[in-house]
Parts: sequence; structure tokens; C-alpha cells
Amino acid sequence: MNKFIVILTGVLLSFGAVYPDELDDLIVYGLANSAAGKTISNTLGINHLSYSEAYLSLLPELSANVSYNSGASSGVQSDQWSGSIAFSESFPHVDSIIQGLVKAGNQLDINKIQAEADKRSYIDSVIQQFVQLGVNVKQIELLNANIDAQKSSLKVIETKLKNGQEIALNAKKLSNDILLAQEELALKSAESDKASAQFTQLVGKSIAAPAWNPDNLDIPQTPGTNSQYQLSLKMKELLLANNSVDIGLAIREHFLPKLSLSFDYGYDMWDNQTSWGVSAGISFNLFDFFERENKIAQLNYQKANIELAVGNIRAEYEYTLMIMIKKLDVLEKKAAVLKGNVEIERELQKLYTYQYQTDQIDYPEYQLRMNSLLQAELTLLQTQADLYLLKKRIQYGIVKI
Repeated sequence: MNKFIVILTGVLLSFGAVYPDELDDLIVYGLANSAAGKTISNTLGINHLSYSEAYLSLLPELSANVSYNSGASSGVQSDQWSGSIAFSESFPHVDSIIQGLVKAGNQLDINKIQAEADKRSYIDSVIQQFVQLGVNVKQIELLNANIDAQKSSLKVIETKLKNGQEIALNAKKLSNDILLAQEELALKSAESDKASAQFTQLVGKSIAAPAWNPDNLDIPQTPGTNSQYQLSLKMKELLLANNSVDIGLAIREHFLPKLSLSFDYGYDMWDNQTSWGVSAGISFNLFDFFERENKIAQLNYQKANIELAVGNIRAEYEYTLMIMIKKLDVLEKKAAVLKGNVEIERELQKLYTYQYQTDQIDYPEYQLRMNSLLQAELTLLQTQADLYLLKKRIQYGIVKI
């Protein structure tokens, strides 16, 4: 198991971030210690044992029988024992065994690729949940900051109310808005706690406050290399190889005979006599032509379906990768613009507060303008989360939109 962890760590870091962040460490830990990671490792162990079992099929069909009879007839004692060994093998069976070993090797490679695909799926789940945890934490911070800003505004309203510059309804409405914001914050905190517990179960390790920054991530110069689509193509290639083996077997088995051989030996203890015999036989199936042709036709249809699937996988891969690269460019530009918007909104918030305090704008207009900062911050947060998620997927060879 330790050897598996070491190899796995090296493989992950080979296509992960050049400078691993907290998430990379969690992925390595989860694959080595979580239930999902251990399941992948155990499945690989089972597959290796199944491959070893394929060699047992090399043993021929061999049977042995030993019997002993004792009795008496007309007062005469009679004791006899006999034994026999029978061997039966067909050349089609031998051919299928040899080719079966080839198929077993291909199937082992398919299972390894499937384990790698399962690993990618697990990694993607970890990435998504890690990003969402960070979003939850940041949203809670923003909601808290917004509530504090609303409380400050309430103090200003109450002061103006005492001076006869504001109406009580605006103060009451803001108080209600604060209560609603606090309830929303409580709900968001509960959702965050639940997501944190689910992440702990997924990875096998708890984290206090996940932190991520899309600006600190580098991506490979050739995005999409060694993606799950390449894994799928490799699996299809192996399936085509097994299909070719099956077609070859179906073609040859009609012409290969079945060989049988048996040896019998007997010994009469009373008469002190022995007997033995050897028999051999060879046989052909004469009427399996149509069955063979039908089987070959089915295998050819199967081959055609696999080849169609290969074409679909390649087309989907190229399309998805193109969209990912375009989306990456759009998100980077969008994040840069939104950062500027947030800074502008923060400066405008100071201006709006001054204008309200000096009676240049009324409360409804002031409140509307103040809410724009929170919305700008939430929009920037989601864009940064999408950008980080996209970059991490590219780093780990996950082509997905």
C-alpha cells in the first residue's frame, strides 16, 4: 500500500501544479487515505489477481478415477481394484486459452485505465467541493461585512431621525433588512458546515478555511494532455484489440479438431491378473459453419460500433477543449474587469455615504447604491471560483466544462 501511495504521489504531481497548493496536498492525501481512494487501490489489486487466474486455464482437462471392489461368490473371495486417467483437450480450446491470455492482459490494461479514470472523477469531486468551501467562507465574510455596513447606516438614519431629517419607516425597513440578512447568514453558515463535513468524508481529512487564488496557478502549455478523453481512447483501442482476437478465434475454431486420450488399468488381486488399455480419438464439428459466420458477423458489428465511439470521443474532446481554452481567456479578462469594478464600488460607497449624510440623496437611493457593492463582490467571487476550478481541471487533465 505504501508503494502505491509513493507512486500515486509522483503521478499526481507530474500533471498537477508546478507549485502545489493546499488542494494538491489534499488530493494526494485523499487518494491514499479516503474510502474512495482505497477502493480504487483495492480494485486494482483484485484485477491483478484476476489476471493471474487466467494462467490456470492453461491446465488441460484431466480426470482420474480409482475404485476397489471386495466380495465373495460361492465361497470364493474376490478382490479387485482398478484405476483410470482420462485426458481430453481440443485445439480450439488451446487456441482460445492462448488468445485468452492476450485478452486478459488487455483487460488488465483496461482496468488500469478505468482506475485512472475513476481517480480523475474523484479528483474532480475534490476540486469542486474545495472550491465551493472557499466560496462559502468568502460569502460569509461578505455577508458579515454587509451587515456591519447596514448597522452603520442604521446609526446614521437614527441620528437623522432624531434631527427630523428622516422618517421612521426607513429606519424600520433597514432594521428588518438587517434581520433578514442575519437569517441568510445563519443559513449560509449551516450550509457551509454541512459542505465542510461532506468534504471531510470525501478526503478523510478536515480543513479549517480553504484558501485558493486563481492568479497563483500555472497551466500546462498543452492543455488537455493525458485527459480522460485520451484514457477513453486507449480503452477503445484495447477493446478493438480484444475484438480482433475474438474474430480470429471464431475463424479458426471451425477448422481445429478435438483430441481425446484415456488410459485404463485394472488388477485382480485374487487371480493376480492385470489389465490395461489406451484409447485415443480426434473429432471435428461438421455443422457449425453457420454458427461461426453468425458469430463473426456479430463481432464485426461490435467492431464498427467501437470505431464509431472512437470518432465521437475525439470530436467531443476537441470541442470541449476548445470551449475550455476560450472560457479560460474570457474568465481571466472578466475577473480583471470585475476587480476594477469592486474597487470603484468601494470608492463610490464612501461617496454615497457622504451624500446621504449631507442630504444630497434620500435613503431609498442611498440603499440601492449601497447594495451594488455586495453584488459586485459576489460576482467577482463566483468568477474567481470558476477560473480556479477551470485551471485546476486543466492541471489534472480533466477536460470538462
